[in-house]
Amino acid sequence: MTANLPASQSYLPVIAVTGGEPSGIASEVIIKALLQPIDARIIVIADADWLAEVASQIKVSIIIKRFDTADNIGPHKPGEINVLHTPLIEKPLLGKLNTVNAPYVLNLLTLAHQLASSNQVDAIVTAPVHKGVINDAGISFSGHTEFFAAASSVNQVVMMLASEIMRVALVTTHIPLEQVAKSITSERLSSVLTICYQGLRQLGITTPKICVLGLNPHAGEQGHLGSEELTTINPVIEKYRSQGESIIGPLPADTAFNQSNLASTDLFLAMYHDQGLPVIKYASFGKCANVTLGLPYLRTSVDHGTALDIADKFCASESSMLYALQFVIKAIKPSHH
Repeated sequence: MTANLPASQSYLPVIAVTGGEPSGIASEVIIKALLQPIDARIIVIADADWLAEVASQIKVSIIIKRFDTADNIGPHKPGEINVLHTPLIEKPLLGKLNTVNAPYVLNLLTLAHQLASSNQVDAIVTAPVHKGVINDAGISFSGHTEFFAAASSVNQVVMMLASEIMRVALVTTHIPLEQVAKSITSERLSSVLTICYQGLRQLGITTPKICVLGLNPHAGEQGHLGSEELTTINPVIEKYRSQGESIIGPLPADTAFNQSNLASTDLFLAMYHDQGLPVIKYASFGKCANVTLGLPYLRTSVDHGTALDIADKFCASESSMLYALQFVIKAIKPSHH
């Protein structure tokens, strides 16, 4: 997706950053990240007064510029924050969730979606939100990934975590473990793989190689430890192989992430959340971006939560926010050359 601006060699991507849960570390990691040089035009969708207050508590000097639209945003200057001012409902307390501000948090996401879907920004980078407090406010919400899919009227999206070391995508995301096996159908696995191949090509990987993990221990041990590999996963893999795609699996999850596979694989496809994500977070925590594949625009996020326990201590690291920003910039640049 491209913003309505002349394409050139030195195209500067326009990125919307959503302010996240105001009681957590979201404001802090945004402010710290934007003290650094970043090769883009950035607009933060948040309450400008709250950002200023958090900055003064961190004791950093920033300049906040308020905008009513994403137009005329200049190149990012370290320590300068362009804000699409969106007022909070109640002043937050760091470390203390407040259901009153849940509609504010969702409003940030809605505004970001509107900017991205109307091509006013090239990508969205989201700061962490707290799913629990939004649900406690009586609003059904299962995560950013699902929110943007619904807003874009997309039936299926894929959650991928990306780092320098590996990329991991998920067939199922935020569902209880007991529902995982019956959720992995041939149709679902096929649509996830199609989105993965398209998404990797959009990121500039022309012949993506995907490694699919088995669902069961030892990838089912020829049916002795579960039949899903034989009935569902294998046939789908064979279908993509017959279409000329580069794909291996199903591999036992405990040995799939070995050095030779890491070197030759563009994406590991895990069957459920805690099968794939602990591996990449162990290897790359803080240098990792959460990417939603299958949306009509590019969306990434930090790889961490709201960290309420340290929100008033101002010791949070901005490394994941910086990585998420750098990831989208790198992904957008090739399409403008």
